Amino acid sequence: MRNLYFIFMAITMFVSCRSIEKMVESGNYDQAFEFAIDKLAGKKNKETKYVKGLEKAFDELQARDESRIDYLLQIPHDHLWSEIASTYERMNRRQNVLRPILPLVSEDGYKARFTFNDYSADIADAKNKAAKYNFDTAMEMIEDAEDGDKFAAQKAYELFAEVMKYDPNFENAREMRALAYDLGVEHYGIEFLVNAPGRSRAALDAEISRFNISAYNTFWRKYHRIDAFNESDFDGIFSVSVDDIDFGTEREFVNQFDVEKIITEGFRPVLDNNGVAMKDSLGNVIKEPHKVKVKAFVSEIRREKNAVLVGSIRYFAQNMDYAASTTPIQVNFNFSDNAADFRGDVRALDQNLVNLTKKRLLAFPDSYDVTSILGDKFFDEVKRRIPNIRIYQA
Repeated sequence: MRNLYFIFMAITMFVSCRSIEKMVESGNYDQAFEFAIDKLAGKKNKETKYVKGLEKAFDELQARDESRIDYLLQIPHDHLWSEIASTYERMNRRQNVLRPILPLVSEDGYKARFTFNDYSADIADAKNKAAKYNFDTAMEMIEDAEDGDKFAAQKAYELFAEVMKYDPNFENAREMRALAYDLGVEHYGIEFLVNAPGRSRAALDAEISRFNISAYNTFWRKYHRIDAFNESDFDGIFSVSVDDIDFGTEREFVNQFDVEKIITEGFRPVLDNNGVAMKDSLGNVIKEPHKVKVKAFVSEIRREKNAVLVGSIRYFAQNMDYAASTTPIQVNFNFSDNAADFRGDVRALDQNLVNLTKKRLLAFPDSYDVTSILGDKFFDEVKRRIPNIRIYQA
């Protein structure tokens, strides 16, 4: 077992050694850097392979990022200041990760050498220029937003938010971001049109009153009942209509039938040919199960009612007199119940029939109940579909 243990440890050490070497040799410097830091941080005896691997990975990563910055600065780069700033920050962050384990000397006496730079001024300059570029771009989009371009307003909001990441107090970015949001938020009205008489109308009105329009609200889209705003303030209107309710026909079916069953009803003596009870060798009377046929007459009643509600969601873009899209909706209500009665011997019934005889047959639901159920299903569909309806702008 000791031999196996030492063999396992040797293989593990070999694999670890090869891992850091392969990472460096294959150019996986980010992986090699993190791996070496993990192996060295907090360790008293630092293995040379990890010290050298870290040294190589750090130098290559810093050189790669410096080369990237040199390249970006050689081309028209106003739109690239964000990348330049993040690259400087990455280089600085890498140095900060390395500092706590310095000086770095291996157990064999190898001392790693690292070149550190102060990037604070470069970072500040790049962030300031990135903020200015994003701010100027956003201000140009505000002009389109004030002419009614919602998308431009929403993009400007994102750019002002980016500016504030670099500098929360950059010029009037905070106020302009608030303006961009006000210009970019979309308002949609929802109206309900119900074609139903009497108590059915009351049932649907009750469902509408429970309809939570604000549940649709997202960051950029707000929904309102049609009477909450003047119609001209809406970017679009969803017209939810209940067009027809077919309550169907109440149908009742009666099925009458006989049932019978052979059952055991105690025991009786076994008689010989002379009608005398037979006995066994001990003098006991021989008995056999007493089989009898029992019967019953069953009347099973089944009630069925099927109703349908048909409606639609029509979307009108701002200032449009015709629907940009129409989404038809149909929901169904199916009522079914059955029960049974019988005359005769209950023992002739199977368990299913016994259960039916113990039931009370439900009455047909009235129009109010049917409408409530259909309305609940219909408005569930409305809730599900409205967020997925494509928004058209006139």
